[in-house]
Amino acid sequence: MTGQLVDSFLDCFSRHVHILDATVAVKQDFADIVESQDNLRLIQLPSWAGLGAVQYVYTFFVIAFHQLEIATAFIAFQILRTVTSTRP
Repeated sequence: MTGQLVDSFLDCFSRHVHILDATVAVKQDFADIVESQDNLRLIQLPSWAGLGAVQYVYTFFVIAFHQLEIATAFIAFQILRTVTSTRP
């Protein structure tokens, strides 16, 4: 590498390291904010050094999924109750 390439690299690195530092500093706060919203999902991007991506989920689907979770738990409870009550 020539001195000019090294200088160019160091200049570029110096300009961008502040952005990386800021990103790392707020990553957990950002994840907490996204997690606190029912209709947002944080999508990790392994090849990306940033915060990741945020996926918006329509409220209708959030409610429907929640109802499905409740129905599934109820069915599982009913099956468990039936199996345990029919044991000798």
